[in-house]
Amino acid sequence: MKKVIIAIVVILILAVGAIGYKYTLDLNAKEKSDIELKEELTEKYDSFEKQVKSFSKERDSFLKKQTNDLEYLEDLSNKYESLVKGYQNLESILNKINDSSKDLKDKLIGKEFESKDLINIQSNFITNYERVNNYFVNDIKSFNNEIDRYNEMVTNNIISGKKLDKYKTNYTEFVDINKDGNFDGKEIEE
Repeated sequence: MKKVIIAIVVILILAVGAIGYKYTLDLNAKEKSDIELKEELTEKYDSFEKQVKSFSKERDSFLKKQTNDLEYLEDLSNKYESLVKGYQNLESILNKINDSSKDLKDKLIGKEFESKDLINIQSNFITNYERVNNYFVNDIKSFNNEIDRYNEMVTNNIISGKKLDKYKTNYTEFVDINKDGNFDGKEIEE
C-alpha cells in the first residue's frame, strides 16, 4: 500500500512538473513571438509615422497658404487650379500612406495584445490612421462646401464667373478603422 501511495505521489509530481515545463515553454514561445512581432511592427510603424508627419506638414503648409491666398469667396475662381493641385498632392501622399499601411492594418486591427508595447503601437496606429484620413475628408468636404457657396453666388448673379467643379476623390467617408464609434480627426458633422 505504501508503494502504491509513493508511486501515485511520484506520478503526480512528474505530471505537475511536465505541465509546468510545458507551460514555461509555451510562455517563452509566446514572449519570443511577441518580441519578434513588436520588432517588426515597430519598424513598420516608424515608417508609417514618418509618412503621417510628412502629410501633416504638407497639409499645414497648404492650409496656411490657402487661408492667406483666399480672403474672399470671390477669389476662389482665381485660386481654383492651385487649390485643386494642392489637394491632389495631399491625396497622393494619403494614397501612399494607405498603401504602405496595409500590413499594419492586417496585423493590428481587430487583434488583442497583452504586451503594452504592442497595445501602444496599435493605439497610435489607429489614432494616426484615422486622423490623416479624416482630416483629408474634412478638408475636401469644406472645400466642396465653398465651391457650392461660390456656385450659388454665380447662379444668383452676385458675382460673375463660371461655376466650378467640386473636388472628386475616393476619400468621401469618414474612417473608423477599429469600429469603436470614434472618428479621430473628424471635425465636420454631417
